[in-house]
Amino acid sequence: MRSQWIKISKRSSKSERIVAELLKRNKIKFRFHQRLGPYECDFVIGRLILEIDGNVHDQIDPKRDSWLSQQGYNPIHLKVEDRAIDTKSIEEAIKRLL
Repeated sequence: MRSQWIKISKRSSKSERIVAELLKRNKIKFRFHQRLGPYECDFVIGRLILEIDGNVHDQIDPKRDSWLSQQGYNPIHLKVEDRAIDTKSIEEAIKRLL
């Protein structure tokens, strides 16, 4: 797990670090920046793909989501902006998704 946290801190946005901390605090196992076929996903939690949309990438790629769905994954997009992060609402949204 330590190497994953090093990876999170070096390669992630503020939003991704906060979501990773919320997942960890809630004891939810996840993989970060996981490659699935031709795509890299922000968070993989079982068959759920959690994409943090915001400042870095705010356009949803329907072709990508379709491919992930065909592979048996459920891509979910969570809109988070680094400048206005409401951790309580993010945590509630993640709990509802899981």
